[in-house]
Amino acid sequence: MRIPDRVKKLLWSSATFLLPLILGGGGVWSYFQWKVESARASYEALQTRATVSEELNNILVRAVSLQKEYQEVIRELRKYFPPGPKKPQDPGWNEVPQLRRRSYELKKQLELANSELQILESRLAPMEGRKPRDIALDITPPAGPTNIHFGPVSAPQGTKRPKMDPTPSR
Repeated sequence: MRIPDRVKKLLWSSATFLLPLILGGGGVWSYFQWKVESARASYEALQTRATVSEELNNILVRAVSLQKEYQEVIRELRKYFPPGPKKPQDPGWNEVPQLRRRSYELKKQLELANSELQILESRLAPMEGRKPRDIALDITPPAGPTNIHFGPVSAPQGTKRPKMDPTPSR
């Protein structure tokens, strides 16, 4: 099938008119450039979000290790202050100021880590499209048990104790 010359001329003339119109004005090129720039921006946003999340995780890990160390120091300090009168002649009494200083330093580092966590969480929340969470690190170690008395267990009044049958059951 042969295309007539008139149709060829019409196709070529329309192509020479439409191609520069479409490609020359930059409409297509600006669309592709916009697509590339939007992809680059979303990649950079993901990269920033990953960096902030990694920093947040690192601070949480550091805070947990500081908390453990702080609790160990407090446990050591409690050894030198048993209930009752203080005995300055106990061995290790000279370590108390050093332990107190270390506990103060650890407490300040934990407070700093807590404030860094709040700052990073406030940066990360808008990136993830949510409200900032309240992350609070509990700095104070749990107190040891007090007033624990072990004694015989008695049944409540009005109940009878079950009798033990010496014969084995099957």
